[in-house]
Amino acid sequence: MKKLTIALSFIFTFAFAQKTIHDSIVVDGKKFSAKTLTKMDELDSIIIEGYYNLKNIFVKNSFGVGGIGFCVIRTKVNDEVTTDEINANMFQINLSLCKLKLGDKVKVVIKYKRKCAPNEKPLILNPGALLKTNKEETQLSLIYEGKFMWENLFVCNPRVSNSNAYGIKEVLINGKGLSYTEINADVFEINLSKMGLNKEIKEGDKVKIEFKYLKGCDPVIINPEVLH
Repeated sequence: MKKLTIALSFIFTFAFAQKTIHDSIVVDGKKFSAKTLTKMDELDSIIIEGYYNLKNIFVKNSFGVGGIGFCVIRTKVNDEVTTDEINANMFQINLSLCKLKLGDKVKVVIKYKRKCAPNEKPLILNPGALLKTNKEETQLSLIYEGKFMWENLFVCNPRVSNSNAYGIKEVLINGKGLSYTEINADVFEINLSKMGLNKEIKEGDKVKIEFKYLKGCDPVIINPEVLH
């Protein structure tokens, strides 16, 4: 009987120890409960608002803390959780499944963990997918801003429907038009150093890129992470 009592006591102690181990996590030398850590990880979100333009939103994902899992944990469209497959390096938020009509107001919320890598947060590849206004306009403008880190930007330039013409008509860097590169291509490169920006701004200073393009031909930024 004494041996049984000792054995039960050992099992109980072991089980309690295991529960304690699994219910607490050490991050940066501090101990958090798994429940608390989960709540901490869910604090950040990206909100995109605009009007439905018959296009989906493409997202470049990162890995979670320590390379475990993916950064994005949930996406919502007009307060409804989507069924999109978000556990991938890239995924789309399929607005065509959300019973929207052209011109309907849309609010997209992308919930993501903190301390993701290699990028701290998910990146939107086609930020012009939602229109800023539901008014009838033929030429639109998309502004992309970030810190200059001596890397070049690559942009996908959609063609106009039933035409060989390209949708992006002009690109401005800090208010100055591109003069050194040909933008009439499926993919073109914006070489910021060739713009002479190194003479005007320092690494880490803000850069403002404006794309002027025809409606329905929103630019797709292939590597948006280069402007931090």
